[in-house]
Amino acid sequence: MKKKSLILFISMFLGILCGLFFKDFSIFIKPLGTLFINLLFQIVVPLVFFTIATSIMKNKKYFSNTILKILKYFVLTSLVATLVMLIAVLVFNPAKDLTLQITSQTISSNNFLESLVNALSVNDFNLLLSKNNILALILFAIAFGYYTENEKISTTFESITNTLLKIVDLIMYYAPVGIFAFLASTTSEYGESIIKTYGLTMLLYYVVSFLYFFIFNFIYSYSYNKMDGVKMFFKEIIPSFICSMSTQSSLATLPTNIMVAKKMKLNNEVTDISLPLGSTIHMEGSCMSAVLKIVFLFTVFGMDFLNPTSIILCIIISIISGIVMSGIPGGGLIGEALIVSMYGFPEYSLAYLATIGWLVDMPATMLNATGDISSSMLICKNINN
Repeated sequence: MKKKSLILFISMFLGILCGLFFKDFSIFIKPLGTLFINLLFQIVVPLVFFTIATSIMKNKKYFSNTILKILKYFVLTSLVATLVMLIAVLVFNPAKDLTLQITSQTISSNNFLESLVNALSVNDFNLLLSKNNILALILFAIAFGYYTENEKISTTFESITNTLLKIVDLIMYYAPVGIFAFLASTTSEYGESIIKTYGLTMLLYYVVSFLYFFIFNFIYSYSYNKMDGVKMFFKEIIPSFICSMSTQSSLATLPTNIMVAKKMKLNNEVTDISLPLGSTIHMEGSCMSAVLKIVFLFTVFGMDFLNPTSIILCIIISIISGIVMSGIPGGGLIGEALIVSMYGFPEYSLAYLATIGWLVDMPATMLNATGDISSSMLICKNINN
């Protein structure tokens, strides 16, 4: 486990203990948790625009038929992962016994088409600079990056992005204090019920992710070369499995994935593109965690999720989180801000999402990394045919 993750887990554990045994002190330090949430929202708008625009400027030259075929399978497997977790969390909802009080605006009652238009567009440019319109800002950043031809602008944006990421790193130094204060105050208010809910949420994700790993990678590898493909996948994938679980980084697992693909003798014309690309924009585990986060918030705030608008938006946001957000620095934060923005959840709910993200990061990364290999097998089969 990475040192930063270990520190965050310790701060979460200590925050829960503090909330259980020192309630008055926990309520007193609540503003320290609010400060952490404010800092995250303060940076998210410029981070969204500059990181996405810069990423598009740097990578638009790779838009080709091969890339589009690869992206097709990345989207397909991400959709499957999203639907699997959606079914699981609706059947075994880990947050059903916890209800939190809402202190700010919640989801609107617009129909789907109206909600979609409001999410994709704003009627004034200055509204793009609001954290409440993250998806519209994302689309604008993509268009700006794609149509920018000036190399100086690209260089300037990359420099600004690096500066913003340094600020994010600075904020994350405060994260253990902020998470400690937030969980302490929340636990002092809601007691053992929130501990149970986080525990069940973590358990559900671990069970579903490992079932998904075995069942769906069996299906994908079987599609490649029937039982020979299955035996090859589960024999050779062990190093990637171990590396991703220990490093909690898809990018750090990339060299191992390349080695595994060579041992499996996959078409290197495919894997030379799909594996590096997959390590940044193909995250089946992230799609699943996005679904879990969304349903978690709907449940604890006592809101109706079982309507077409909420479910369709959940699927769209989850795939965006796994395909678009994962490909940019700070994508996890942006994905969580997108959830809060799209549904109109209270701002402090960002801390709940961040906590869930840290709890499930290990199996999520495992699915992200190993999924690149099984998806590459599907792509190789398609191109060979």
